[in-house]
Amino acid sequence: MNKKPVQIFVMILIAIMFIATIVITIVWKPSPDNTSASVIASGISEIAMTGSSAL
Repeated sequence: MNKKPVQIFVMILIAIMFIATIVITIVWKPSPDNTSASVIASGISEIAMTGSSAL
């Protein structure tokens, strides 16, 4: 099994999640403190780390 397509897929997935995090952080600001946005960002970075370590 060639790992290259999987690697590309994971990189695209991480890029999409990263862009989504930025968009959420900019757009979604109902409260003065960005606790919810930072929690989402930390969760996504955790997923990205797990995905990159799986390669």
